[in-house]
Amino acid sequence: MRRNKEPQLPLVVIRNAALATVLSILSGCAYHSRSTAHYPKVEYDIVLHAVERPADVQERWGNYVVEPVVDEVDKYLYEDDLIRAVIAVLDSAFYLRLENKTNHTVRVLWDDAAYIDPSGQSNRVVKGSIIIRDRFGPQTPSVIPKGTRIEESVIPIDRITEKGDSLPLLPGGRGTYFTEFAARATPEQSKRDAESAVQKRIDSYATETMESVRTVQRMALLIPLEIQSVVNEYTFSFRINNATVPEPGNVRIETTTEYY
Repeated sequence: MRRNKEPQLPLVVIRNAALATVLSILSGCAYHSRSTAHYPKVEYDIVLHAVERPADVQERWGNYVVEPVVDEVDKYLYEDDLIRAVIAVLDSAFYLRLENKTNHTVRVLWDDAAYIDPSGQSNRVVKGSIIIRDRFGPQTPSVIPKGTRIEESVIPIDRITEKGDSLPLLPGGRGTYFTEFAARATPEQSKRDAESAVQKRIDSYATETMESVRTVQRMALLIPLEIQSVVNEYTFSFRINNATVPEPGNVRIETTTEYY
């Protein structure tokens, strides 16, 4: 015999706590207060402050130039006689555009590339076009014929979760609009309890984020380029300037009463 499914009761959000109390008494249902807050994103500038090359690379491919890309925030242009590169630090990856300036084919050796995080730990990277489940396997080098270019996002694998989600490279989730905090208070507690719990989380998050941002002295991306069977290693080093963490006391907390 088929049984009819029990109807699902909808969740009703009531902003008047007194009304919620009366309804809970009459109906025997429960309610609680729920407080939420959207903590604004952390702001800071990321500067490409150095590019390291072996001495023989400089002898063969000359001096280099580094300058900000006009009208593109946080993007930098690097150029020598071998490549012209545009590079940027995104929220959870690097953006990289590489142009081959020579008359020979250049190959990007992704399996030998690395991300050096702020703690100095070296991490494997994958190009953004790779399938997530294959991120631990060997990667085919990118081939750049003479006079052509490629564009890739470069992702450290320690920033990829098992579900395929991306984690931010730097503290505070730069690039996101906000971090949400929420807390509930039972009927025996008060609206103030929920708001207090949210405020404590915001205060703790702001303190930890500011301390983390201040400790970031350097992060780097190593890109090995092979030309005529010779590997040329380029290390692009970045640092943080002008970090701003929003004042936790200025964050607006909204509280609703949920009756169910």
